Amino acid sequence: MSDNLDVIAKEKLAQEEENELSPREKVAVMMVALGQESAADIMKFLTDYEIEEITHTIAELKHLPIDVQDEVLADFEQHLLAGEYMSQGGVDFARGALERAVGPRKAQEILDRVMSAVSSG
Repeated sequence: MSDNLDVIAKEKLAQEEENELSPREKVAVMMVALGQESAADIMKFLTDYEIEEITHTIAELKHLPIDVQDEVLADFEQHLLAGEYMSQGGVDFARGALERAVGPRKAQEILDRVMSAVSSG
């Protein structure tokens, strides 16, 4: 009997993993849940590539079951309450953001100027 329960549990776990949303899909679900106006406000801060990827994923959602939306929102809320999305600054964060925005060479130039100003001032 225990072996049967183990098999059923493993099958259920495999099915849940198969139905797991990708991070991109979770973002798309969040955007839909937030509504067009809020989604547009967020998209203002994204790269063209990110906007295109998220838009493509949103377009593929078509019929979004409310339980999936609720699950994604609950997961996000849980992470927020745990402090996992707390903003962390610093040089590494700035470098990563700059590299994404302007490329590695230009990012280094900007960081060099900023670090020079920070150390002298």
